[in-house]
Amino acid sequence: MRPINSYVYLFKYAHSLEAFLLKAREEDQKIGFVPTMGALHAGHLSLITEAQKHYDLVVCSIFVNPAQFNDPADLAKYPRTLERDLELLASIHTQAVYFPEVDDVYPQNTTTEKFQFGQLEEILEGAHRPGHFAGVGMVVARLLRIVQPHGLLLGEKDYQQCLIIASLVHQMGLTEQIQLHFCPTAREVSGLAMSSRNERLSEKGKELAAQIYLIIQACRDKYPHFTPVELSDWAMHSLEALPDTRPEYVAFADAGNLLPINGWNESKEVRVLVAVWVEGIRLIDNARLF
Repeated sequence: MRPINSYVYLFKYAHSLEAFLLKAREEDQKIGFVPTMGALHAGHLSLITEAQKHYDLVVCSIFVNPAQFNDPADLAKYPRTLERDLELLASIHTQAVYFPEVDDVYPQNTTTEKFQFGQLEEILEGAHRPGHFAGVGMVVARLLRIVQPHGLLLGEKDYQQCLIIASLVHQMGLTEQIQLHFCPTAREVSGLAMSSRNERLSEKGKELAAQIYLIIQACRDKYPHFTPVELSDWAMHSLEALPDTRPEYVAFADAGNLLPINGWNESKEVRVLVAVWVEGIRLIDNARLF
């Protein structure tokens, strides 16, 4: 453990963080947790400031988890900006940052926990990124064992991941101990969903990527006049018309389980979810349709 300033403590090792948090729990402090893969932006910071409203002590983890990348090249290119991240965290008075190496998260003598997420890990992101959610489950389970938080804050940009982690918490028997907070997607002024991957886009690419949310918004206006299949086709064609852009999917799904719908009356709450390649960078976004 070393202090970054009077507010932020950086922990590279789980045992040091666990000792720090044990003392906090003995003082009856409530702990909020925001897991990240670094390359922080205003969306991450909004999760931490939201956590600070509800919890006495907030832990932010920064760990690029190799287990959730099915493309080694994507893992290698993922931005790593620790010093800037720490400055940002200090600016909002984050109390504790866990920045471990891989062998601290996955010690050789620790049995890796495996979880089953059923159809939720086989559709949408699960179908296009095989093994991704198994890796997410592994790392989040390990982090929850270390931090033992009272609250876990997640951004809705990764909506499918939010549902996966809710299932994980249930499977771990932690539903009563951990309060889940799903927080609205943070967006640029243009509407582009904030993402660490945006750093790899050119300025022109960011302008193109901002069209994704405009098309999502148009779906909200159009849905009463089209079937889900018709509206999906319209959105795909609209995305395909953009230069340097390749849509992977546009889906309308039940917000509770993300299973596809054939009619708007099949669900009380529907989400539109998209995955699009812009300048060779894969971006995802989603929003509540109704």
